[in-house]
Amino acid sequence: MSLRATKERGNPVVDRDCFVAHYRGVPRNDNECAFLNSLVTVLTMMNENKNLDPASREYGGQAKKKTSAIFVLVIIAIIIIAVVGVFVFGGAQNKSTPQIADNSQNKRYKNGTYSAVGDYVSPGGAEQIGVTVTLKGDVIEDAQVQSMAFRPNTIRFQGIFIENFKPFVVGKNIDEVQLDKVSASSLTPKGFNDAIEKIKAEAKT
Repeated sequence: MSLRATKERGNPVVDRDCFVAHYRGVPRNDNECAFLNSLVTVLTMMNENKNLDPASREYGGQAKKKTSAIFVLVIIAIIIIAVVGVFVFGGAQNKSTPQIADNSQNKRYKNGTYSAVGDYVSPGGAEQIGVTVTLKGDVIEDAQVQSMAFRPNTIRFQGIFIENFKPFVVGKNIDEVQLDKVSASSLTPKGFNDAIEKIKAEAKT
């Protein structure tokens, strides 16, 4: 592998694109380029130190040995930091995006709009009420109730139920919907519950 360096404002500068391309075979990485710049700087300084004239080398003497030892330690430290950086940053970049769990596999009911007629008994006799719900992910997104009463009292209580039932139903998991009493209406909810059970049977996956 060849290392090509140039001089820029008196400092050795590594040809980043060329070296990194040979070094890893991947697009340029700023952390690696910083490491390469430092390494080339140290190597260049050592080379210049070797090219000193004899007088300078004699003058250096003991200091030259210490400097060489320091250079070696610096190079080792840079290499260690670079290797750790490659593994840390490279590993972080190569981590795959966590898969989001698909809750649709846990659904018990098919999405869609379903209608059913609920049956119940009032003091006046058998009664019915029409129920339509829209399901998505087992949750009731919308619900409509149609009065099917013909007795005056039943018409009244079904009307009360229709005006007040939605907060107890919309946004709830259909399996959690089991109405008891809504405002003053205590029998109409029984018909509603009956219709919900029929809808669940139809929508079941």
